[in-house]
Amino acid sequence: PNCIAVHEWVARSELSDVILENDVVFGIFGTSEKANSVVPYKLVHGLAHARTVITAETAAVDTMLRAGHDCLTTPVADATALCRALEGLRDCPRLLEMTSRAGRRRFETSFSAEAIGARLLAVLDSIRGEQWQAPAIASPDAEPTRLAAACAAESEAS
Repeated sequence: PNCIAVHEWVARSELSDVILENDVVFGIFGTSEKANSVVPYKLVHGLAHARTVITAETAAVDTMLRAGHDCLTTPVADATALCRALEGLRDCPRLLEMTSRAGRRRFETSFSAEAIGARLLAVLDSIRGEQWQAPAIASPDAEPTRLAAACAAESEAS
């Protein structure tokens, strides 16, 4: 509980294993324009694995997460505030538990494939003015000409 492991770089293929070995995932704390405009991949994975995430207060994080609920945030490039956040987790294990559970719920409602798919369908519905239905998927054995004919017929129907 009092050990901090800092990983310089973790390959995408190893990220889940590293996250599962830890209770807290750090986001990004830099001052660049990119740091201010993204929710890092590792942070989303931390949420998916029900880990508490700590990251800088940025425009992107403020848009997608609820600080103090789904995650903990600190001012950008403020090492003292980061230390205080870690001390808070150390001193209040319930905070670790609550933020990890809330973060997992945020993943499910905002970052999961289902949540992203639902938002995409809502956009498609608004563009078309009607509920969007995916076209039927033809058998992989279907002849290319049959597929082309099916696509052409669907285009004419719309």
